[in-house]
Amino acid sequence: MATVVQETRFDLLKNELVTLSGARGHVLDCLGGMAWVTLDGDSRDVILGPGETFRIESDAPVVVSALKPSALKLRRQYFDRRVAGARSVLAALLTGSFRPWRPSPPPSESTNRMRTRP
Repeated sequence: MATVVQETRFDLLKNELVTLSGARGHVLDCLGGMAWVTLDGDSRDVILGPGETFRIESDAPVVVSALKPSALKLRRQYFDRRVAGARSVLAALLTGSFRPWRPSPPPSESTNRMRTRP
């Protein structure tokens, strides 16, 4: 299996908002500045400073507000077998060890005939 990492960077101005939906399993990293994170229907609020992270474990919409100009990164990591297969084929192509599959040639005409005794 291959590890796939998806990342989205947000550069927010002071008081700018971004709403995230369907973000369960993602991690929000604060690269700089300060951000206020709140989940719809959750009484907890989180303030992220530089170097801090927040793991989103809810299906509820997430609202992120920049308390000052902020750089944020939303990332998700998962495993995908299809990518692993594609990666191994690519590696084989690059190293010259890839041998494409070719069907065997059809049997010759003489082997297709039934032999009869005279």
